Amino acid sequence: MTARVFGSMPPGALQVDLLRRMQQLQGNQAVGRIIQRDPPTPTVIGGEAPPVPAELQTFRDKGAMPAAAAGTTVLPPGGFGGFQARYDPVSMDFNITMNVGITFVHGMTLVGGRAVAGDASLTEAARLINRLPAARRAAEVAKWTWNGDQETWMTGYKANVTGAWSSAGTGLQFQSSHAGWDAQLAKVKVNVNTQNVTAPGPVPAGSATIPASAGPTHCNATIYKTPDDNTDFGAQVSSRNATGTGKLEMGSGQTVAHSHGLQQEVLFRRNSVTLDAAAQKRLQDIIYSFQSPSAGAGTSIDIVGHADTVGGGTAAGDARNQKVSEQRAQAVTDYLKATRVGGNNLVNATARVKTTTGVGSAGGGKDARSRRVDIRIAGGGGQNIAAHEFGHMLGLDDQYVSDPTNTQGVVFGSGGAVGTGTGDDARTGTAGLGRSIYENNENLMSLGSTIKSPHYLTLKEALHTVTASTEWKMKA
Repeated sequence: MTARVFGSMPPGALQVDLLRRMQQLQGNQAVGRIIQRDPPTPTVIGGEAPPVPAELQTFRDKGAMPAAAAGTTVLPPGGFGGFQARYDPVSMDFNITMNVGITFVHGMTLVGGRAVAGDASLTEAARLINRLPAARRAAEVAKWTWNGDQETWMTGYKANVTGAWSSAGTGLQFQSSHAGWDAQLAKVKVNVNTQNVTAPGPVPAGSATIPASAGPTHCNATIYKTPDDNTDFGAQVSSRNATGTGKLEMGSGQTVAHSHGLQQEVLFRRNSVTLDAAAQKRLQDIIYSFQSPSAGAGTSIDIVGHADTVGGGTAAGDARNQKVSEQRAQAVTDYLKATRVGGNNLVNATARVKTTTGVGSAGGGKDARSRRVDIRIAGGGGQNIAAHEFGHMLGLDDQYVSDPTNTQGVVFGSGGAVGTGTGDDARTGTAGLGRSIYENNENLMSLGSTIKSPHYLTLKEALHTVTASTEWKMKA
């Protein structure tokens, strides 16, 4: 049967026209109630969008929430993190503001001709500098010394964390779950205010200051100067003090360089395709650290073998090195699939190992590291430590797996047992954001850089607070 069409007006347009007539006769509230029960098809007529439900318009007419420019101070449960939150229902921007006072400290100083570390985590770096000839030490220590570049660093830091955590970077945003309000979104916009509060001495001329209208200082940071390629500093965020202010300690290079916990390797002896005791121990530690939750698929694993350039340069020599690299890769794959650590095989190992390849001596040299096998977990992507620590400043827990005795595995720190819930897990479930569990994977609060729904936990809780509504969900 052919549908009957009244005149030239399409069905969607006819429905909207009838609603307009009802608005004139019965008022917006009556029409709003009808729309909630039976929302019209969102047909655009002559470039004009369908009418906004009256109840939603009333919500938008409230203006920014709260009205105060500073927003609402949010101190997440658990004692970590704090920020300001403010939502504009018209622009749909959900502004998260973090105010950080920064003390800049030299990562290394030269005392009596010897390098002295500014923090215990840099002791090894100081030891290596002191092995250099005395004439070279001053130039090396200079790389660990602030020299008027504090403002440049603060600009880079702000760009780093705001780009990582805002909706524009993550692709995540909130959507109203109230009936008929699908068009109402909350797009996260992270703002960071920094101020150089280094003492002693006056604040350098031209230094940015945190405006009073921005709210209180949420974090006192101590930033140690390190080279841009250094990630060795033991970065950490401490719990809030009695005034609600947290503490960050970090190396300056950790806004630029990436850590690579998802890239592991084992070394082989020259001309050998057999795993020696050291290589086997390394693989056992990798199996321990990258175990999967028993019910989970686990992270992907790609194996790439390498050979050094010794014996290469001819077709026959290059072919031999290619074969050696492939055999080394296969030896690692076989060991990962067959070996039990702590009574457990690597869960789902056969399916998790996606590729086992060799690249011969390509890109290699004659050194020992050219005789290696790379193990890339979850794609092998790096982690920006500054962005990870900012997650703690927002009040989030770590998600990585570590051995509490610090004797087994390749990952150490404040993580938990694989597959168990983090300190955020119960709340992410309540908030409808899925589980937050310990696993060494690509998540930013684990070892990678991917931000997922559970990482917006404290932001969603803040959205509930400022809008006085829990009718929000992650937009699909």
